[in-house]
Amino acid sequence: MKKYLNSHYQIILILFLAFLLRFFHYAQFPVMGETGDEVAWSMLGSSLIQTHQPSSWSWFDAYKDDYIVKTINHLSDNDQGLGAEYRLVSPVFDHPPLFSLIPGFFHNLKSSWDQVPSIKLIRFPMIFLGTINVWLLHLVASQLFKKRKTALTSTLIYATAPIFVIASRLVVAENLLITWLLLTIFLLKSKFKNKNNLLIIISACAILTKISGIIIPLGIILYGWQEHKKELIKNGCLGLFIGVGTYFLYGAIINWQLFVQVFLSQSNRQLGLMTFANRFFLHPTVVQKLFIDGWIVLGIFSLVAWLIVSHKNTKQIKIFTLLYLLFLVATVEEQTIHGWYHYPLFPIFSLSIAWFLDYITINKDYWIIWLSWIFVLPTIRMALVFSHTYNDLSNFALRSIMALGGLPLGLSLLKKQKLAKKYVTFLFLILILASIIAILTINARDYSETNQFFNFKIS
Repeated sequence: MKKYLNSHYQIILILFLAFLLRFFHYAQFPVMGETGDEVAWSMLGSSLIQTHQPSSWSWFDAYKDDYIVKTINHLSDNDQGLGAEYRLVSPVFDHPPLFSLIPGFFHNLKSSWDQVPSIKLIRFPMIFLGTINVWLLHLVASQLFKKRKTALTSTLIYATAPIFVIASRLVVAENLLITWLLLTIFLLKSKFKNKNNLLIIISACAILTKISGIIIPLGIILYGWQEHKKELIKNGCLGLFIGVGTYFLYGAIINWQLFVQVFLSQSNRQLGLMTFANRFFLHPTVVQKLFIDGWIVLGIFSLVAWLIVSHKNTKQIKIFTLLYLLFLVATVEEQTIHGWYHYPLFPIFSLSIAWFLDYITINKDYWIIWLSWIFVLPTIRMALVFSHTYNDLSNFALRSIMALGGLPLGLSLLKKQKLAKKYVTFLFLILILASIIAILTINARDYSETNQFFNFKIS
C-alpha cells in the first residue's frame, strides 16, 4: 500500500512538472510564424464554428479564383512572423476538421476567423493536451513494464525532454493523434468493459484528426489478425469505414469536386528514399529549423534494441511504429522536414529509452551506458548554449563532460558494482536537469544561431 501511494504521489509530481514546463513561455517558443500551420488549423476550426463553412489559408493550385476570399499579411508588434502571407480560401479541404475545433474555439474568444489568431489563446489548450498525453503514456508504461520504476522513468522522460515538451505546445493535429495512439495501445491490452466501442470511436476520430490517423484502425486490424482476435479486426474495420466514410461525406456535402481535387493534389507529392534518414539524422527538427536533441538519437537506438530483445507486450508497439514510419516515407517528400510529422513517435521513444536503461543496468553493460551518454551529449550542449555558458568552457571541461559517461564503467572495473549502479541514476538525473534547464532558457535568437551554425557546417 505504501509503495502504491508513493508511486501515486510520484506521478502527480511528474504531471505537475510536465504542465509547468509546457506552460513556461509557451507563447514565445516555438517561435510564432516558423510554421503557418498553427494559423491554418485555428482558422479552419474557427470558421467551422462561426460560419459552418471550412475556411483557412492554402496555396494548393486546386483553389481557383472563385474560392479565394482574400490575402492577408501577418504583422505583429514584436515582428514574429513578419511578412508571412496567407491566401484565404473557402471552402478548404487541406485537412480533416476534428482537431481544428480545439484551437478554433479559443480563436473565437477574441477574433473573427479570418484574422491572425492570438498565439497565447490557440496554444493554451495544447498545454493541457500535452499533460494529458504524459498521463496516458504513464498508463501505457504501467501496462507494458512490470517495474514501477521503469514506468515512472518513461513518464519523466516524456515530461521533460526538450523536444517532447516544445513539440507539445505547437498547434498541430499530430498532438491529438498522440492521444488517440496512446489510448489505442492502452485499450488493446486492457480488460476495459466498453473497449470495443471505444476502439471504433477512436479509430474514426483519428482519421478525422488527420489522414495519417488511418494507421490506428489499420494497426488494430493487424494486431487483431496477429493475435487471432476477430473482435479487434471487426472494430478496426468499423472504425476505418466510419472515419473514411464520414470524411468523404463531409467533403461531398460541402463541395465534392473540390474535395477530390485537393485530395488528389496532396497524394501526388514527389517521393524519395531519403525521407527517414533526412528527417531523423541529417536535418532533425522540432518545427522547421535544426533542433538536435540527444533524446531522439537515443530513442531510435533504444527502440531498435527493445523490439529485437523483448518480445513480450511489444507487438502493438512494433505494428504502430512500422505503420507510422511507412506512412511517413510513402507520403512525405525527401526534402520536407516539418518536425511535427514525427511527433506521434515521441511517446514510443520515451517507452523505449526507459526499457533500454533498465535493461543495460540490469545486465551491468556499462560500456553501453557510456555509448548512450555520447548519444545524449547534444542535450547537454543545448542546456549549456541556451544558458550562455557553452562558449566559456575549455576543451578540458568538454572532455570531462564526455568522460562522465564512463564513471559507471570505471567503478564496475574496480568491482564497485553498487556504486556503479548509483552513478547510472546520477547520470540520468544530470540529463533530466539539463533538459529542464534547456526548456527554461531556450530563446529564439540562440535557436536561430544554432540552426545557422550547423547548416553552415553541413554546407
